[in-house]
Amino acid sequence: RGRGDVYKRQDHKRAINWFNGYAEQTEAYAEILNQYQKDLGDDVQCYSILAPTNASFYTPAAFQDSTLSSEKDCMDAAEKVFQGVIPIDAYGVLKEHTAEPIYARTDHHWFQLGAYYVARAFAEQADVPFADLTTYKKYVEDDFVGSMAYYTNAVSYTHLRAHETELH
Repeated sequence: RGRGDVYKRQDHKRAINWFNGYAEQTEAYAEILNQYQKDLGDDVQCYSILAPTNASFYTPAAFQDSTLSSEKDCMDAAEKVFQGVIPIDAYGVLKEHTAEPIYARTDHHWFQLGAYYVARAFAEQADVPFADLTTYKKYVEDDFVGSMAYYTNAVSYTHLRAHETELH
């Protein structure tokens, strides 16, 4: 796992698992998808959704240094290698919605809202029908505490739990 930390951003705290990947990893991933696309032939279209972590959007500038690689740079490296594979810009889609609850403050996964936005982008690219957000029922889980809370010390865990208000 990469380095992680808990920090206060404006009026709330967030746990971050800092990204520690590198471009060669995503280039290797792209080569695998290229092979699938080639083997499956022209009747099948392969798509790629590289999922950015919350570190891409919420790591404070003071903690972004040359020892941390950029998720966006790694995603861009994969896209340069694709041959016939269509990338879905999950990074760009999620960047437009960072003020919304697209990631939990206590978990490294997307919330359902973040997944919805990326799935909608895929559906638009693949030209398949996709239901509008207003057609879904909102479910709220008041006591949600995610995986990153368990990687922190007891004090941070308590503060994180107090700030994670609902699961969307």
